Amino acid sequence: MPRIVRHPRLYRAVTALMLMVVVQGCTHWAMVPLEPQRLTARQDVRVTLATGDRQTLRGAYVARDSLVSSSAQPIPLARVRGIELRTVDGAATGAVVATGVVALAVIAVVALTGALRGVGDIGCVPACN
Repeated sequence: MPRIVRHPRLYRAVTALMLMVVVQGCTHWAMVPLEPQRLTARQDVRVTLATGDRQTLRGAYVARDSLVSSSAQPIPLARVRGIELRTVDGAATGAVVATGVVALAVIAVVALTGALRGVGDIGCVPACN
């Protein structure tokens, strides 16, 4: 009988890595109204300026009449055409998670059937066929 070796720490690490990839990979930028009350907490935003240029700001918030961040100089709100916030795309996240579960199930079935099939076999070279 084949012995299946379990590595719980490895499984946890792989699961955590997959979750991080899924969460980051299944987000998109969504346009939101430029309202000071919407940006009370420091958050990452993508700004479209009146000139059409785009900038991604880290830890942005509205202070008086400017958009302030830890990654750039303050930008007067009059120069901002629009802002976008990162939001989770539920449908894409669900599709990626479902695909991952199916892929893991297929890998597990292939690994188990391959391990069981090899019991007692000495192997065969192409000339045996």
